[in-house]
Amino acid sequence: MKRRLAGGLTVEVAYVMATVLFSLAGLFKYSFRIHDEASAGFVMNEGLLIAGHSREPDLEEISEKGEDRLKYSMYIKDIDLRLEGKGKKLKVGGFSDDYVKSMTDKGFEPEKIMRMITLIERVGIKKDED
Repeated sequence: MKRRLAGGLTVEVAYVMATVLFSLAGLFKYSFRIHDEASAGFVMNEGLLIAGHSREPDLEEISEKGEDRLKYSMYIKDIDLRLEGKGKKLKVGGFSDDYVKSMTDKGFEPEKIMRMITLIERVGIKKDED
């Protein structure tokens, strides 16, 4: 009742396992890269919001705090955040060796937000009446 397996099966399993493990390693590496890029985008957006809602924002200080939050990234190393503003219009850029991204914002417009909220409320009321 003893069964013997051929040595070829062991070699084939070794090839399959190597392929699976290398694929998983590549997937993990790619997921960390996506995480770092998303984190950088969130930090830049947060800087725009803070500067847009402040009366007299210190753009250098906001940029430095953002850079401090990103210093532990695995793939985006030594990112340089630049926050610039002219009037109400703000612009932020994130630059690294292999990462470049920029965002712009018109600034805080409370009147526009209130109009949008009122419009949403009116649409909700009309749907309830129907």
